[in-house]
Amino acid sequence: MNSMTKISILLIVALSFLCFTEANTNLICNTCNRSENSECKNGTGQCTAPEGGSCSTISIYHGQRHVLSKQMCLGHCEEKPHYNGDFMIYVMCCSKNLCNSF
Repeated sequence: MNSMTKISILLIVALSFLCFTEANTNLICNTCNRSENSECKNGTGQCTAPEGGSCSTISIYHGQRHVLSKQMCLGHCEEKPHYNGDFMIYVMCCSKNLCNSF
């Protein structure tokens, strides 16, 4: 086997390993129990989403006014608004590391 063939095989193996490692990396999300005005007021941290899960931000609005948000990992995240009287609770989902910033 000549040196170019060896280098080619080594490159293919290395790239395959990198692709496999990236595909199996767990999704890391921000956590915050209570954020207001884009600042976490309580419980800053990170979590690892379960396989097939997402990062999530749940925001609560009273009329047009943002009341608070919460960032977390969710196993099944469905992006949509929920209404309760004058309050709207909006669930946002994303699937890149640390995508649910506050």
